[in-house]
Amino acid sequence: MSFTFQINAKLPDPDGNTLTVNNAGIGSGTQASPTNFLDVFTPPSNSTPTTWKSQIWTAVPDPANPGYFFLESALSNDGTPKGQLVINISGVVTATSARPNGILANLDIFPQDSGWHGNQVWKTAITPESTVPAQHVFIQSNLNDSNGTPYVMNISGTSTAASPPAKMTRVDTFPQQALTDRQLWSLVPQPGQQFNRKVTLAVLPLGQTKYLQINGTGFVPGPLNIPNFTAASTDDSGPGTQGPLPCVAVNFDGSFETTDTGLEILTNPEVNSVYIYIQMRDSGIEALYGVSATVDTNTGQITITSQGIGV
Repeated sequence: MSFTFQINAKLPDPDGNTLTVNNAGIGSGTQASPTNFLDVFTPPSNSTPTTWKSQIWTAVPDPANPGYFFLESALSNDGTPKGQLVINISGVVTATSARPNGILANLDIFPQDSGWHGNQVWKTAITPESTVPAQHVFIQSNLNDSNGTPYVMNISGTSTAASPPAKMTRVDTFPQQALTDRQLWSLVPQPGQQFNRKVTLAVLPLGQTKYLQINGTGFVPGPLNIPNFTAASTDDSGPGTQGPLPCVAVNFDGSFETTDTGLEILTNPEVNSVYIYIQMRDSGIEALYGVSATVDTNTGQITITSQGIGV
């Protein structure tokens, strides 16, 4: 499942911080063309989130690159023959082209490419912060620089235009850096969307130990904080562990998967099951979601006893 949303920059700007198709017009956006670049801007006070099409995006899964998504502009559906317009790294057209160098790799909207399209697909990403709740994510390209560092959406600076709005803050791509505000974004779901959260658990071996993997669907795209994790023996004997876990990034389809081996299940040789309690907080919707389960540490069988909002 994918969602429709606005994209807001963490970096404050006097002209606003919402990702916008420049000069796309107000309302239906009939002035849009495939070469419109992206900036951050604030819509007029008389507009609404559902009519300002130049600021509305829908994530569409890319079958060729699992986990990556086209970010399709609402301008694609305004009745004009432009095709499906998606966020595009300008000037990168084939898999063998020179990688974008960041500063010159501006973002625009362009018709979705049915051939090679590594410059048109994206996923959410986060640098784990084990004790500091995350509020924003990176929006990461499928392309990397020569050092293997992924390119991310980046606010580059300001430029002037011949007609209002007179000032824009351009958005390009640049290699991911350590939590710089100009590369961090929040995803704001459009009204009326449903988030049917569901968690599954798995016990995975790692050498001589076992750890718990958490998978989720139906969550709000963006950072997911896990402030409370408890694993203890079902009979209260033997060791246990508790505390916050590293933040994870919920992708554009509402899914996430933990891979941190800190979720190791600590067991006592005389005890073959543990009680797991996990509490998570969405960033986009302030709601706690919990799941509890018992785990047979010999067989890895998991029995979920309860899950849902406020558990």
